[in-house]
Amino acid sequence: MQLQNPNAGINLDLVDQVIDNIPEWTWHAVKQHLVTAIVDAMPTTVIERITGDKTNDDRAQEILDNHHLFCHQ
Repeated sequence: MQLQNPNAGINLDLVDQVIDNIPEWTWHAVKQHLVTAIVDAMPTTVIERITGDKTNDDRAQEILDNHHLFCHQ
C-alpha cells in the first residue's frame, strides 16, 4: 500500500528552518551528505525514473546535487 501523500507527517516549515540555520561555510558538506543519503535510500525504481538506469546512482546524485531544492540561499 502506498501513501496518498508521501510528505504527510513532514513539517516542511521545520525543514526550511533547519536549512536556513545551516552556516554558509558548511553548506557544501551538508548538501553532499544529504544527497548521498537520499540516493542511498532511494528505491531502484526511482533511480531508474530519474536517470533512465536503475543502477546509475552517480547520475542520481548529480541530478539531486544540481536540483534547485539544494541551492542554499
